[in-house]
Amino acid sequence: MKRMRGAVAVTKCPRTRICAEAVSARLQSSGRSFVFFEADGTGGRELEAAIGDGRIAAVIEVSLAELAAELLQTRFSAGRNRLTAAAMAGIPQIITLGGLDAARIGPDDDVEGRHVAIFENARFIRTMPVENDRLGQEIAFKASAASSPPSLIVPRGGLSILDGPGGTFWEPETAAALVRSLRNWLTPSVRVHEITAHINDETCAEYIVACFDEIAALH
Repeated sequence: MKRMRGAVAVTKCPRTRICAEAVSARLQSSGRSFVFFEADGTGGRELEAAIGDGRIAAVIEVSLAELAAELLQTRFSAGRNRLTAAAMAGIPQIITLGGLDAARIGPDDDVEGRHVAIFENARFIRTMPVENDRLGQEIAFKASAASSPPSLIVPRGGLSILDGPGGTFWEPETAAALVRSLRNWLTPSVRVHEITAHINDETCAEYIVACFDEIAALH
């Protein structure tokens, strides 16, 4: 197996922290260095800049919450260029759908007609099917444009701690809209892995790292 030089970026948010920490523990045990980037707007912009500067060797996207924030125009967006630098740089990239079940909002943001939840003293609104359709298209376009095709992992058991059987944001039909959109717009170059696990399950972290090792060996 080839050894990459440089750190592996791992994105996370509070709702996918369990998965991100499990992934990082496995990276560390295999001797890889890693750095966390919080998917809170600032972290996403810092990640894109670090990739552009050549300071990141590979990316594991455990949380894409900033894409939902950008779509819904909340203050936790990282801008329209989120999820583009790794594609342009051609570095190994694993993309999960973590955190797309919701967008974080501020305490005074209007939530009329929206499904709202509070987690760790922060407020979130559930993404709707039409929004998931747009998010799926955006991810598909950005992943398909990558000079080195990423692997895309779909945890069908839920996308965050709020999204799972019995969870506040558990809406399988809404998640299905996201997956359908991805399937409709992705090019064959992007390999899609659908797994039954929840994103915060140990088996999901194991699968993410296994896929990462597979594509990293090619670089």
